[in-house]
Amino acid sequence: MLHRNNAATHNPLEKEMNTPTENLEMMKEMARDGYESARQLGDINLRIWNNMFEKQIGMLDIWLDAGVKQVELSTTAKEPKEYLGSQVALTKDVGEKLIASGRDAVSSSGEVQGEYRAWYEKSVQSMANNWNMVGKQSS
Repeated sequence: MLHRNNAATHNPLEKEMNTPTENLEMMKEMARDGYESARQLGDINLRIWNNMFEKQIGMLDIWLDAGVKQVELSTTAKEPKEYLGSQVALTKDVGEKLIASGRDAVSSSGEVQGEYRAWYEKSVQSMANNWNMVGKQSS
């Protein structure tokens, strides 16, 4: 029977495996980072949803106010010419308010883009750090 000398056959390129505890800690850290990233994305989405909902309610208010003014104009106008002039002014006012609200929504979308970009870059950096940690522990 041949006897192997472990010292003579040991390959220096072989790497020692992490202990199960080290692997578990590494996976726990990665899961924690993933959860935190998902929570941050949820917070961003909720904030954006609330902001957009407020803008929609604001536009609804514009339309409801216009409807109330429309009823008032139709009951208070004495002449058709007066009524038409009031209608033109009301239409102009509603149009200006809706345009301003639309511009505000477009402006908000630029802010949203910045928030998503910052979240994405932070998440990618966290993922890269985790993979670097895996690489260091396995070497």
